[in-house]
Amino acid sequence: MEYFGRRHLSSTTGSGTDYTAPLSPASATVTATVGSAQLSVGFGVIPPSSVVVVGLTNIPLGTEVSDGDTMGARTIYSIIICPTNVSFSRVQFRENPDPSSIDVTWPVGIITTFPLERTTTPFSPPCGVLPIYNDKIETVPVWGSYLCTGTGCSDKSITSSWTDQYMNDSSEWTDFYSISVQYDYFSIDFKCRITYLGVHGSRQGPYVGSH
Repeated sequence: MEYFGRRHLSSTTGSGTDYTAPLSPASATVTATVGSAQLSVGFGVIPPSSVVVVGLTNIPLGTEVSDGDTMGARTIYSIIICPTNVSFSRVQFRENPDPSSIDVTWPVGIITTFPLERTTTPFSPPCGVLPIYNDKIETVPVWGSYLCTGTGCSDKSITSSWTDQYMNDSSEWTDFYSISVQYDYFSIDFKCRITYLGVHGSRQGPYVGSH
């Protein structure tokens, strides 16, 4: 049995063999010879290429009231890793932990630190099924008065981005897709909306709360 490409065969002789593929993009050809007959099989290692939203669930931070004074939103996005015709069951994924927070300057002039939650514990998809993952995007509650000054109130939009990563054959975390999220705060009703990869969640809030 002959082999050309990345990684290795468990054996080059005998009735069977296992081909171990690398964890980085590559191609390989395995040729089996039985007597005078030969059969070649090509293998391709295809990296993850994107993340696609397939659904969402809106879960407000509390009881919504029209005269509330607190803003915020929470939306859980259901996503899949593409391409969907490739098995990633032996691949470890995570969200890049950097940046872990951003500083936000509100129209009133107050600066707050906006924490960004990340899935940093490596995970691997199950084999044989198309896994759907939930990515929870949530804001910290802030006062509606942060949108207002002595001359009036104005909307505020905050954007954040990070990369999804997989571990390659050299045990290095490798970026494969950039995730972008926008948080919109509306001064007309103190509602908040999350937009993940261009997909809008609902306008949520306001609430009565202390923070």
